[in-house]
Amino acid sequence: SPPLLKEIPPPPRYKRGEEGGISRTDEATNSWRDTDEIPHTSEADGLIFQVRVRDLAGNLGVSALTILRVDSGPPKLNLMSPTHTDQQAWYSNNQPDIIFYGNSEISGISGYSWNFDQQPISSPPKIIMQLEPFTAFEGRLREIPSIGTGNQATFRIPSDNSWYFHLKAQDGAGNWSETYHYKLNIDTTSPHAKIELQSSNSSATRVSTGKLSISLTLSEPLPEGNVPKLYYQTSKNRRINLDLKELALSESKGSESHWEAVTHIDMWTGDGTAEFFFEATDKAGNVGTEITEGKLFEIDTLLRKDATEMQYVSDEIAQVTLSIPPGALKQDMRIKIDSSDESMSARIKNVVLRAFDVNFHELSD
Repeated sequence: SPPLLKEIPPPPRYKRGEEGGISRTDEATNSWRDTDEIPHTSEADGLIFQVRVRDLAGNLGVSALTILRVDSGPPKLNLMSPTHTDQQAWYSNNQPDIIFYGNSEISGISGYSWNFDQQPISSPPKIIMQLEPFTAFEGRLREIPSIGTGNQATFRIPSDNSWYFHLKAQDGAGNWSETYHYKLNIDTTSPHAKIELQSSNSSATRVSTGKLSISLTLSEPLPEGNVPKLYYQTSKNRRINLDLKELALSESKGSESHWEAVTHIDMWTGDGTAEFFFEATDKAGNVGTEITEGKLFEIDTLLRKDATEMQYVSDEIAQVTLSIPPGALKQDMRIKIDSSDESMSARIKNVVLRAFDVNFHELSD
């Protein structure tokens, strides 16, 4: 049997509502006004509007067709940064570029509103703005033809920290979008270090034979797995690399990070002024080499006894007692006899070294 044909109904026709009412607004120009509710439509093509008028003589007039488009939905935005692509990463560049553009299929984008602060959630006012060069964060706004309705803002961020760019847009129908946010983490400062020495046989800047603990304090934490480099160089241009270990977070204070290394000083290290060198790379890629405190220290492994304390056992024998630090026990030792005094030099024939323990028992070894 042939298929049944179903008549397709014509599109709906809307007339003036009963509540709207037509009223004359100007008799001289025969201007009329009619207020009605436009039916909801999601079609971008809109609604066709036409006015038909019949005069007292029965003549009918028809207006040209007018398309009415209804845009009740908020626009959508896109934000990106070609210079700061990752919102979780840190950057040393404090002049980011942000590209933003809106999407409103029916009425288009009429303008943008934004603010720039350190608050993760903030909303700019519903005012279309024009960004001027003299604003607080020294920004500028320019169109990007390749994106069409897009814009690009370049900011000079005033200080190191996490900053947020907040943006909303208004479409041609007056609808405002929700607020969109973009996070910028800025760190333009290189890390610097302070060094302290800890040894039982040392002062703040002078060390002798034995174990030496070195404390390194960095001005900021480093990324996980990133260990600073530290070494010192003696007066003999000998370089001693140090193996740094980071202290637990509970032992670190504030934004600093703390590291320790242990080395050993002996007579072969080289007496004289030694200098520390360090290098560290922070989370933004800044490389720091500056040591603000404790860069230089003195190495002195010589065991001394003042000549004025020499005791003459007889006319031919004189003795000097030296106290050896615990850290120098079982290590190579260097003893210097200064015989610059001509009278003393002429009298010295033999030098005998004898060792005793704390109870003055002579040591045969």
